[in-house]
Amino acid sequence: MADPDLPEGFESWPPAIQSRFLEEWHALYFPRLRWWEKPETDEEDSGPRPKQRPPDDPRHCLPDNRGYRCGCSHGIPNCLECPPCPGNPLWAIWLNLTGRGCVAGHTLIYLPIEDRHERIDILAAEGKSITVLALTDGGPALARTEGPPFLKGTADLFAVATEDNQVITVTDQHRFLTPGGWQKVADLRPGDLLRAVEYEWALITGIKPTGPGLFYDMHVPGPENYASEGLWSHNTGKTRAGSAWTIEMALSKADIHVGVCGPTYDDVRAICLEGESGIVAEAKRSGVEIADYNKNRQEILLQNGSKIRGFSAEKPDSIRGQNLSFVWFDELASIRYFEFYHEGLMPALRKGDRPRLMITTTPKRIRLIRKLIEDSGYELEGKDGGPGTGVHLTQATSAENIHFSRIARERIEREYAGNPVMLQQELQGLLLSDAAGSLFPIEQFNETRIFPGKDTLPQWRRVVVAIDPATTNKDTSDETGIIVTAEGDDGDFYCLEDCSGRFAPDQQMRVVAEAYYRHNADCVVGEVNMTGDYMRALLSTVDPNIPLRSVHGMKGKVSRAQGPASLFMQGRIHHVGDNFRLLEDQLSAMAEGDDRNRMKDDRADGWVWSILHLSGSGQGNWAQVYGFRDCVGCGSRVNEDKDLVCGHCGAKVSKQAPKHAGGRPAQVPWSEAYLKTCPKCETKYTPRERSCPNCAPSPETYLQRALASSQGGGGRLSYTGGNWLAGRRF
Repeated sequence: MADPDLPEGFESWPPAIQSRFLEEWHALYFPRLRWWEKPETDEEDSGPRPKQRPPDDPRHCLPDNRGYRCGCSHGIPNCLECPPCPGNPLWAIWLNLTGRGCVAGHTLIYLPIEDRHERIDILAAEGKSITVLALTDGGPALARTEGPPFLKGTADLFAVATEDNQVITVTDQHRFLTPGGWQKVADLRPGDLLRAVEYEWALITGIKPTGPGLFYDMHVPGPENYASEGLWSHNTGKTRAGSAWTIEMALSKADIHVGVCGPTYDDVRAICLEGESGIVAEAKRSGVEIADYNKNRQEILLQNGSKIRGFSAEKPDSIRGQNLSFVWFDELASIRYFEFYHEGLMPALRKGDRPRLMITTTPKRIRLIRKLIEDSGYELEGKDGGPGTGVHLTQATSAENIHFSRIARERIEREYAGNPVMLQQELQGLLLSDAAGSLFPIEQFNETRIFPGKDTLPQWRRVVVAIDPATTNKDTSDETGIIVTAEGDDGDFYCLEDCSGRFAPDQQMRVVAEAYYRHNADCVVGEVNMTGDYMRALLSTVDPNIPLRSVHGMKGKVSRAQGPASLFMQGRIHHVGDNFRLLEDQLSAMAEGDDRNRMKDDRADGWVWSILHLSGSGQGNWAQVYGFRDCVGCGSRVNEDKDLVCGHCGAKVSKQAPKHAGGRPAQVPWSEAYLKTCPKCETKYTPRERSCPNCAPSPETYLQRALASSQGGGGRLSYTGGNWLAGRRF
């Protein structure tokens, strides 16, 4: 029977003409339903679930087809304990934390470039993007992940065994390719077929629960799958909800500007705009006509005159001065410069009666995400009873997906019957907590963090540059940990800069030298377990005037970090600024009894060595070397060579009599390795000085003293704007 909506004789038209008519002309009279307009079903092409709708949508507060709803923290269908989500017609920021099906930490991921397999937990510890093998329409192909693999939390895991004796441990929401398409483990049974990497199909011989455990995830833009343990594993993104919302906002008013932000330029273009679930693809699926697409400007023009423009967070100033009515920010937790959010994006989101920001991101332990989650607790009313923050939080649990099987759900409910809290599923979109027994809890970093523009910094007593060197420079090499840390005159320790990265040996020394002069450091602390005397020789070729203090790691990483961990828990270690995400992730992963020998903790190792050196927790007694001792009045540390009175209690500081005629009776100090001694007056001074500052001061010392005594204050900084080697090329 002929379709009454089609022209007469349509069946006899050439196939190319038929396709063009259906794609273009027929859509004018019979437009497709946009994603928001589609009903929610159990099909793969279902419309949005209530949680995927904005907080001001009437359906946002309703339960979905399976009984899961926004505001329920237990992840139980038709939960009676949690109050229903009230929604928020006046929302300003929508923080959408959603996740993906995940695999256990020991799962082997195939790396095609190196032609080897590596555990996903080790890849996550390395903190870099990787190249995997993905299944595309044209067959297997190389694909790059969006950021490194990452730890998601703890959930019930299941071991899936196949007839070729392969076993992969995954969560119940992890999806494999079957003859009927991508299906979740919860919907699979022994006897089902899975698509294998090296041959066509593998028969499932068993699916057994293994108990709770850590699970990891990664995102492969485009193919959305990767090869692991000989099978094709699928990861689904959260991009479609952001793309559909952006299009709806752009169509809501004429001639408005809508922003799309991502961590990098490539992320905005390849994922948000041109990706499989990006704005261009979603507009085509929904029958929304794009009038123009300027790829160079990353700008999409719709028929109503509204513009959708992409912005990269790589440049904090790229969004300044814009007049945006709505913004979609994908993967906010992965950006490097948070000034882009605070000083660029938020001031630019100012056009219209109610500007709004939608954030779709994988939850990570960073200050900004935690602050937004905290603000969501005061969405409708502030702490002091004033106006609310307008931040609406949407999270997803492992059981709420519309494809979650009844059998799997009932099995979990039976196991944890009577304990609704244990029924919480942390599989999707929940923020991570610290590792059990963590030496450096992540919250402590935020409590002791200071910012140069807002907090008063003390004077530095000493500054060191610590380096944990890598011996090779390949894509698979370890990073070189280079950390700059200072001790303040208040006795606390301050991490100033993380210069770590993947460098060639000569580049390592140049980075160290530049950091040394940039921060007016006193010495370089280097671990020489692998390099021996080569580090000293290589550093001398870059600059022979830089003193090097070599250290040997004779204990395990966790044992070595016990001393700094004690100072850290006392609140005496501060990170200056908010640009230490990778370093803090490595430190927070260190836990009591944990064997970190195989983990790539290069940044954390450099950080620990710098604190050990400044605090004197290692060999030698640096306090006696530099004239430091405890105040007799309050016990605070004072310097008997420089301090007249204690900075805390005001007690007078006087030099103590030496215990023998030779002066301070301490052990032979390690500082003798780099301090120079004047042959005339026996004054000790660092190699930074050209000559003895007491009896033969250099021209720089003369000018520094003259400027310091002038009315303008002056000093070394006002004379050179840094130091006399600040602009030197190495």
